[in-house]
Amino acid sequence: MLSSVAIVLCLLGVVGQAASVGTSDNGVPKKTDFSRFYYRVWQSLDEGVSLHDEPPPHEQVAKMARYIAHATVLMVMHFPRENVYTIHLSCSPDWASIATLSTRAPTQGLPFSNVVAISDGLSPVNDTGNGVPYMYITDMDVSAKDILENPHVSMSVTLAATDYCTLHKYDPESPLCARVIFNGIVQRLAEGSEEAELARKSLFSRHPAMENWPQDHHFYFAKIVILEVFVLDFFGGIQHLTPDEYFHPA
Repeated sequence: MLSSVAIVLCLLGVVGQAASVGTSDNGVPKKTDFSRFYYRVWQSLDEGVSLHDEPPPHEQVAKMARYIAHATVLMVMHFPRENVYTIHLSCSPDWASIATLSTRAPTQGLPFSNVVAISDGLSPVNDTGNGVPYMYITDMDVSAKDILENPHVSMSVTLAATDYCTLHKYDPESPLCARVIFNGIVQRLAEGSEEAELARKSLFSRHPAMENWPQDHHFYFAKIVILEVFVLDFFGGIQHLTPDEYFHPA
């Protein structure tokens, strides 16, 4: 087992190195800028150290919903008996499942599920997010084609997208592996608007590859105008939140 001094020095090295990264030339925070992480030790040193921003208590449903929608910043450092350590960083959820009503044969009129990259604010080390799921999409995408005809969608975001449920040995379908489900309308953001710039910085900070996506695909920034929110984070059934309750958690 590594000594506590060695562990502290290791942590200082990791955080110190990350804190020096800064931002890219276009003002978008780099994905490796971890200078404002909040760490908490929750496992004994002989088993390993997991440092992460813990979810709120399950009774605080609105705060849980915002926590899931924004990011679960998780850092795990394992110290096996051989004194070989591994570091794993998971800044999630970076993606969500989005369901539309299909406009294409042979599934026309039926539910159609897809994956979409999301962000609800800047990189999780920089703020707490505004709760709005932003997307960078193209009308060439099959789900975007559905949205053009019917913008109503359902989006699911789950802690199963992070290492949290695995570490706690929660099955992805377990209520303890919390999830939030949004029902709303996809709205394209006006090019050059203040919110489009926020979406750009928010998405590119988590998905740096987006900056190099093909220009001839005509990607644009969009958001979900949230109409209803549903949260499952404990036993006893799903819970409903109004948009006001979601955006202003007590």
